Amino acid sequence: MKRYCWLDMNTGKFSDSWSEEDHKKYLSDLDAEVWGKEHPEAKLIEYTCLTDPKFEFIRHMKLR
Repeated sequence: MKRYCWLDMNTGKFSDSWSEEDHKKYLSDLDAEVWGKEHPEAKLIEYTCLTDPKFEFIRHMKLR
């Protein structure tokens, strides 16, 4: 199942993940494009975890 989250490139922090259904309901492609232009340090990530379908990024996770 596809999931989505934001990644702040300045801090390495992730947002909480959301589902593909929520993505379609709350965040259109245009909204993501506008948000991305206003926050160039943030990247919208689409992912699927192949080994653990219940895996989610949470806001407490951070890239090192």
